Amino acid sequence: MIVYAGKQYWNEFNNWDEALFQDANRPRDDENFKIQPWMQGRKQDLRTANSGIAAQWTFYWSKSQAWQSTISFNVAEMNNKDSVIIWKPCVHASNWDIVVGKSWVYAVTCQAQFVAPNWYNVNNSVNYKFYVAFLLNGLPSMYTQHRWCGSMDTYSVFYVWWLDAGDKVNVGFLHTDTSDTFTVNSSMNLYRLS
Repeated sequence: MIVYAGKQYWNEFNNWDEALFQDANRPRDDENFKIQPWMQGRKQDLRTANSGIAAQWTFYWSKSQAWQSTISFNVAEMNNKDSVIIWKPCVHASNWDIVVGKSWVYAVTCQAQFVAPNWYNVNNSVNYKFYVAFLLNGLPSMYTQHRWCGSMDTYSVFYVWWLDAGDKVNVGFLHTDTSDTFTVNSSMNLYRLS
């Protein structure tokens, strides 16, 4: 509710219109933000400090990958034995993919680390492209590409959106270096947001 009370103007506000709100006379912290009841006053532990994240999973695996002339993303096998799970698992690995078990909003980070062989010539890498993608049900929902890679570089994409139960997600990657086979370490972090 918006009210006008001249007595509230003595406060130092972060925004000029904060004095117009009914809760303008609430106590403020050192940064002039309103102290929220039951938020700043409660005990802070790992669970409450990360209360915006309901759960987290990290999956990772490696694969040797030769060059490709067309954009067709490869995946490494994701499995449950190489995952790190915090809180209740609502995703699991099946048939190389990660299967979402609960429909919700997820924040997903996909990374692919390209590790070059010993004989790799970094000076020629500008001629080739390196891709990483977030694959949703086998199709690239978003991807990025870079035209240069050192002896070891990591590229990533970040995705936040609704995922349905049963959706299959994975990290896609490829490169166009015609003379080298890279070891690709792919990883995916999934955060179910509360």
